Amino acid sequence: MMAILLTIASPSFAGLNIALNKPTTASASQSGGSPFYAVDGDYTTMWTTGRHTDPLNPDWIKVDLGDIYLISEIVLRADYQDTYKGYRLAYVLYGSVENLLWTELGNGILPDDYDLSETIQVKRSLQYIRFNVIGSVHWAHLNEMEVYEVPEPATLLLLGLGCLIARKVKT
Repeated sequence: MMAILLTIASPSFAGLNIALNKPTTASASQSGGSPFYAVDGDYTTMWTTGRHTDPLNPDWIKVDLGDIYLISEIVLRADYQDTYKGYRLAYVLYGSVENLLWTELGNGILPDDYDLSETIQVKRSLQYIRFNVIGSVHWAHLNEMEVYEVPEPATLLLLGLGCLIARKVKT
């Protein structure tokens, strides 16, 4: 009997937002602007601090993914409803395994426009993600933080008898 083993790679991310509805904490939040709103899957809600921020006193929001995942990318979305349209946020994104030592994952200017987002390619194992707002002409805020893990490759074993056996392989 002849057998062929194939490993099939998936697209850039598995499609499941692993930050969805996970526990969040923040440096501050305004009434009606809970940190949970940044991971609730609803682009029309947002975490907001109700105060201005600067590099010496950054505001932040942190997500606990509940376990360590090999992360492929993080998508940040700000101001779906145009509340702060035109007000850009300077940010630094950090990741951690144990919530003590933090590694910078990316930084930049997050556009405040309902149809724009920022995607940061990561490729590292993390449990905690922290979004620091280090500069803004308006209140620190974030509509949604989406976190995607690197998908596990699927392995197919094709047997000469016409059988097909599929299984996931841990990497």
